[in-house]
Amino acid sequence: MAQPKRDIIAEAINAGGATKESLMKVAKVNSAGLSSQFTYLRLTGKFPIKQEDGTFAFVDADKWEEMKASAGTRKATAPKKSLAERLEAATKRQVKLQDAYVKKEEAFTKDASEMNRLRLAKADAEVGIVNLELDELNAEEVAD
Repeated sequence: MAQPKRDIIAEAINAGGATKESLMKVAKVNSAGLSSQFTYLRLTGKFPIKQEDGTFAFVDADKWEEMKASAGTRKATAPKKSLAERLEAATKRQVKLQDAYVKKEEAFTKDASEMNRLRLAKADAEVGIVNLELDELNAEEVAD
């Protein structure tokens, strides 16, 4: 019976000097497969980490949690839009939502069903929200 890939990876890490590329080659997996095998290893209490020299080693659960907590998010942040850009976007959104409100109002006039009443109420709330956002942006513009 073939040895599980996670065991092959664990042996390579324990032997020392295992890089991502060497682990993928020895276990015959791609990058996503290696990540999956790392997940299986963590479920079995073995926590692989990449060291500064690019090789992998195992750490205990406490060290893993500490590193995970200090890593933060990896989500890229979009550059902050200028006030003029935010005003323009909010104005476009306001026009779009007001058009949608008019259409919902017409649909409710034709058919006063509960669904159309709720859609109209939702459209009304969305217009109200975008109007508040615009008021805040305009106040911010005046303050600058």
